[in-house]
Amino acid sequence: MMKNKIPLLFSAVFLAVLTGCSAGHDYWGNRWEDAKDIFSLNAGVGFGVKVQAGPIQVDSGYNYVSLWGLRHGEILPGNVKHGKNYHIAEGNIGVPLFFCNAEIFYPGKHSADRGKAYCAMTPMLPFFLLEPDKHSSLVCNECAWKRKFARSRAERAKYRDLPPEEQKKIKADRVPLTEEETKKLYDTMNKENPIELPFDGHRAWYKYTDIEIVAALGVGFSLGFNPGELVDFLAGFVCLDLYRDDL
Repeated sequence: MMKNKIPLLFSAVFLAVLTGCSAGHDYWGNRWEDAKDIFSLNAGVGFGVKVQAGPIQVDSGYNYVSLWGLRHGEILPGNVKHGKNYHIAEGNIGVPLFFCNAEIFYPGKHSADRGKAYCAMTPMLPFFLLEPDKHSSLVCNECAWKRKFARSRAERAKYRDLPPEEQKKIKADRVPLTEEETKKLYDTMNKENPIELPFDGHRAWYKYTDIEIVAALGVGFSLGFNPGELVDFLAGFVCLDLYRDDL
């Protein structure tokens, strides 16, 4: 009996593949997207080393930004400025302590639509946690590079619209802003230009099956393999979307 059913099973699978078995979706386009998710190879800038296997990672105290190549199914466009439409960074962002890392991946709306955008935090332990949308937005608005330059930006704002002669005079004997003035102007900048990224960390489960190595000294590379994405790719041929990343 079982032998008689095997040809029927293969016929059903074959027919499902031929017909796309997913009405209203791009069947073969999604298979291609799933195939790109399996491996990552990209170049970037930074320093240090990271070895990650699933939610566990060991690092040397590092910072790295992926710039060119393939990562998490996305072909990175190169040196694009961080902003509300692009944000990729990872490492000891503003916190020079081992295992106290942030990892932000949002190269564009396409990654968010597929559930690939995420914000991962590693709070003093070699385990990272995917963070939900509100926390991710807070991290981006409070990230170290903005706070680091907030004072100088705020100071420049005080004389930005003055005539050049007066600007030179103020620069010559500049009086630093108080902490209260800096905070006030910094909060204003955040309200006027907030970074609201559509992260959905609780959906990006693929990150928990990711294996990745990062090594950089000025310039560097990231090499990754995701066995979970391989299973998702194979399951996709019979219309099973394990990571819910088909569009």
